[in-house]
Amino acid sequence: MTEADARVVSAWRYPDPYSAYNGDPTNPETIAYLVDPANQIYTAVDDTGVVVGFFSFGRDAQVPGGLDL
Repeated sequence: MTEADARVVSAWRYPDPYSAYNGDPTNPETIAYLVDPANQIYTAVDDTGVVVGFFSFGRDAQVPGGLDL
């Protein structure tokens, strides 16, 4: 994930009960977390390069009790 992509996805707003996923694009810690390769967060873009989603394979994305990959 690039810094620009991190600012885009952290500005997205979700209704309850998903509002816990709302980020802060002005918070340097939020951006640093999203772009850190150790967190394994990636963006999905459409054919024109517009960010349409993101996904994580990092430890914090794993379901408790699931496989430890």
